[in-house]
Amino acid sequence: MTSPRFAASTATPHEPRAIAAAALSVLLSLIAPVATASTFIKLEIADLVREAERGVFAGQVLSMKSAWNTEKSMIWTEVSVLVREDLTGPAKDVGRTLVFRVPGGRVADREVTMAGAPRFEVGEPVVVFATTWPDGSLMVAGYFQGLSFVRPGPRGQPVLVEGRADGMTVDSLREAVRAERARLLSEGGSR
Repeated sequence: MTSPRFAASTATPHEPRAIAAAALSVLLSLIAPVATASTFIKLEIADLVREAERGVFAGQVLSMKSAWNTEKSMIWTEVSVLVREDLTGPAKDVGRTLVFRVPGGRVADREVTMAGAPRFEVGEPVVVFATTWPDGSLMVAGYFQGLSFVRPGPRGQPVLVEGRADGMTVDSLREAVRAERARLLSEGGSR
């Protein structure tokens, strides 16, 4: 009589796959609490114009400075943009430097990144859809969708890359922004 301890193996060829699947399942369950995801609704230019109650500005990134918040729970970056044009029409901010507060950044050896946050580069010409945080500081409307970089187009006209305006010329974006602002005003809106 054979002892159960020494019984012949009844393993099937599929067991290694089952063990690997179980191991993967355990591994994923261990990292799942750490992994997070963000979902952003695709905004149209008209949506961004409605959100951008402070304006839509073309300018140049002058500087970026990252710092911890007072609770030391989050790093924020202040991005200074010299306004060259307000695409909505009024020129009240032209020539001024506006400071946008963006989530994430680097302080010493710590870096915080946030999915969907706009990423500026010092010296870059940009177009920014501007709105405000609850505390009144400026932010980019629509997160990454509200920031585009200005590049020379194939026919010499400035073209926008990245953000929701990707592929548009600055002229066509200006027309779209002003048309949406006019439509909002005709419907009794204040923008």
